[in-house]
Parts: sequence; structure tokens; C-alpha cells
Amino acid sequence: MKKILLIAGIALFGLTSNAQEKKGLEGTTWVAGQFSFSSNDNGTVKTTSNTVLPIVGYFVAPTTTIGLGVGFINGKTETTTGNVTQTTSESSTFVVQPLIRKYWGLGGKFFFFGQASLPMTFGKNKINEFSNLRLQITNFLVIHIKVSIWAKFRQNLN
Repeated sequence: MKKILLIAGIALFGLTSNAQEKKGLEGTTWVAGQFSFSSNDNGTVKTTSNTVLPIVGYFVAPTTTIGLGVGFINGKTETTTGNVTQTTSESSTFVVQPLIRKYWGLGGKFFFFGQASLPMTFGKNKINEFSNLRLQITNFLVIHIKVSIWAKFRQNLN
């Protein structure tokens, strides 16, 4: 009876320890993002904009990952005639972007991935024309599909 319990305990321990092993990148967290700043002035129109959108993801399977990006996009445009500013437009947008990625190996350390994301933007636009202020509230829902190639330079990322 003791031998049967010992064999059953070893078999059960072997099954649970096998279930705890990672396969590929499963359980790994990754970080990416979009950061940009631009400014343009041609004498009559001055435009500035910036974007900050950090993205964090998690491998839920060896080749599948889910992620979330949260950030903002700001922009400002000024139109001048002579030395007088005629129109000022300011936009401020908050972005929430859930995403899912699927990776396929291209041999060795290179991977091809497809990404589907659902960036949702919420914001407001302020337009000031000849001292008349207008405020617009804008909401957008966009489905974004992206295809990229990714290289893994280390075998074990832990």
C-alpha cells in the first residue's frame, strides 16, 4: 500500500511540475511605445505636436500576446497674417489602445508578427478665430491592423 501511494505521489508531483514549465516566451512581459515631437513654421502657419503612448504586453501563450497602450496626443496650430494671429487651434486627445499579437517564427531568432489593435481616442479641439472661441468634443474608434518583423537576439529573455 505504501508503494502505491509513493508511486501515485511521484506521478502527481511530476504532472504538476511539468505544468509549471514555461514554453517559449509564455509568461514574459514586454514594453514598447510611440513617442514623437514635431514642429513646423513656414512664416504664416506654425504647427507643433507631440505623442506619448507607452504599451505593455504579456505573452499568454508561446506565440500569442495581449497588450495595452495608454497615452496622449497634443497639437497646436497658429495661423498669422503679418504680425497678427488670425486662428489658433489646439487639440488634446487621450488614447486607450488594447491589442493582440500573433508571432510566427522565420527560423532562428527572427519572427513575423501580425497585430490587431483597437485604438480609442477621446479628446477636445479648441478653435479661436478672430477672438471667437469654439470648443469641439471629438471621440473616435478606429480598428488598426499592423504587420511587422521582429528579431529576438537572446534565447532566454528572463
